[in-house]
Amino acid sequence: MNEAVASPGGLSRRSGALALLLTFFLPVVGFAYVRRMAWGFVFVAIAPLLMLVGGRLGLPASLLGYYGLLALLILAAIAALVLAFRFARAMPVGTPPRWYNRWYHYVWLAIASVVLVNWLFADWFVRHRGEVFGYETYRIPSTSMQPTLRLGDFVTVDARSGERTALRRGEIVTYVPAEHPEQMWIARIIGLPGETIVTRDNRAAIDGNVLDEPYIQIEGNPIPVEAIPFPSAKLGSDEVYLMGDNRLNAADSRFQGPVPVSALRGKVKAIWFSYSPITHTIETARIGSLSAAHAR
Repeated sequence: MNEAVASPGGLSRRSGALALLLTFFLPVVGFAYVRRMAWGFVFVAIAPLLMLVGGRLGLPASLLGYYGLLALLILAAIAALVLAFRFARAMPVGTPPRWYNRWYHYVWLAIASVVLVNWLFADWFVRHRGEVFGYETYRIPSTSMQPTLRLGDFVTVDARSGERTALRRGEIVTYVPAEHPEQMWIARIIGLPGETIVTRDNRAAIDGNVLDEPYIQIEGNPIPVEAIPFPSAKLGSDEVYLMGDNRLNAADSRFQGPVPVSALRGKVKAIWFSYSPITHTIETARIGSLSAAHAR
């Protein structure tokens, strides 16, 4: 009769379910449990590498590219779970342990993983992740850019340095307002460096020429000129004038003044998901790349 006998000090049977659970939350610990810790580090590195390469190549700038990148990230996560499960099921009882196959090693690996995640999501990284990866995603929390962007829209932002400095009138940008440096706001470029801008009756004129702005929303009486702190401005060589499309409900350069180019963080390229907080429905009709609507 043949019978498998566990070697002294060998590992007990590995649980496929436990391997899945550990890998889902802590990949390094999950793969250490199945005696393949190096695989855990590989899968931990795959996600940021994909995001870095994809962002630098400009994939999130298009809807198809963003979903392609998202699909790769999901496939990498699924591959990690499948491999951990298969390693657990294939490992014979009594397999010699590696140096890290002790409970206290699992504990410090788990603590190190949590500390690393907290560090990555620290305030500085959250505010500068666009500069690191070359793109960001945001949820629209206000009505200042209606009808172009609505409450509940999720957008992709191209944050590559080349895009941030190549400015065109009509582009929608994210920026850090001087009065709220901890926040990220969104508006449309109306005035470019060196221009003179005048706003009246919720419309804008550049160097005396009134802009054709098909994207704006004006419902109600115009804001009186005397109520606007910056109804006109001569922009410096490093300043832009930003305005919201919903002119009656936008705290933009009319009230904040010109915005330094250095405060810009990226250009909005696409709506990748939309969920209305009013109707509580997914609005698939709003998903898509934003056409370049430029003021003339």
